[in-house]
Amino acid sequence: MPPVTTSPPVPLGAVPSRVLVIGCGNTLFGDDGVGPLVAERIGDWCRPGVLALAVHQLTPELTADLAATELFIFVDASVRGETVECVPLGANDAPDNTLDHALTPGALLALCRSAFGRAPPALAVLVPGEDFTLGHALSKRAQSGFERAVELIAQRL
Repeated sequence: MPPVTTSPPVPLGAVPSRVLVIGCGNTLFGDDGVGPLVAERIGDWCRPGVLALAVHQLTPELTADLAATELFIFVDASVRGETVECVPLGANDAPDNTLDHALTPGALLALCRSAFGRAPPALAVLVPGEDFTLGHALSKRAQSGFERAVELIAQRL
């Protein structure tokens, strides 16, 4: 008898992965770009079973890849705190009735659960930032947080 697999079903068009890392933000606005930069670094490793996406915002189209994963790690800049935080994420009880093109991580998880019958366990890695000015590079705080965020995610891969 073949072994029973616990991998989630793969929705049509999805990229199956063990871990999905989504870095959200805009690299044109200083520290706001730390999420995509972390995702790009993780993606550069080309680890089997790891899908890393750098996005400007969370959109409903991401739910197919989300449903095909075992762990979702969301990375974004934060205006609060002095250190990188790693906190569990839960699906909001109900997503907003209006589907615009920007969702919160909880709303994305809820939409995934509604559309595909499941949402994976999820973590948010929040990197403190201080300069979100157009055209600026990462601040020293965000650069330090970038390295710590990459370390935290590497521990979970």
